[in-house]
Amino acid sequence: MIPFLQLTPGEDAPVVDAAIRRVVERGWFVLGPELESFERAFA
Repeated sequence: MIPFLQLTPGEDAPVVDAAIRRVVERGWFVLGPELESFERAFA
């Protein structure tokens, strides 16, 4: 059975936390290097 909603942190939580921290520390919330990196990886 597939759980409806998982509210516990997953195994990738440290990676997500680090990405959020980088964005907040830079103060660049719209566009910026994180989006550019995502777009390159997604293309």
